[in-house]
Amino acid sequence: MTSKLWIIDDEESIRTICKSALEQDFDIEMFPNASEALLALNTSVPDLIITDIKMPGMNGIDFLNKVSVKHPDIPTIVITAHTDIENALSAFKGGAFDYLSKTI
Repeated sequence: MTSKLWIIDDEESIRTICKSALEQDFDIEMFPNASEALLALNTSVPDLIITDIKMPGMNGIDFLNKVSVKHPDIPTIVITAHTDIENALSAFKGGAFDYLSKTI
């Protein structure tokens, strides 16, 4: 059985790149925003989440905090183009497994 990975990012190009790199190893579902992913958690639970921080509406840190309350065992990797110590600390305090820069 293939592990389920959710990719949450408002940039379609980032979602597509992540999917291309990981689709052989994961069953991937993509979301353009955190609100849609949070809603999907009512009916499905992924094995791993990759989420952006800076997104319109709910940001990735708020999403991470909400997910960690109901599903603390889901490893979450936070990706961002806006790396700074505050975001990194917030991500790890919210339960992030890792924090990565989007720079390619």
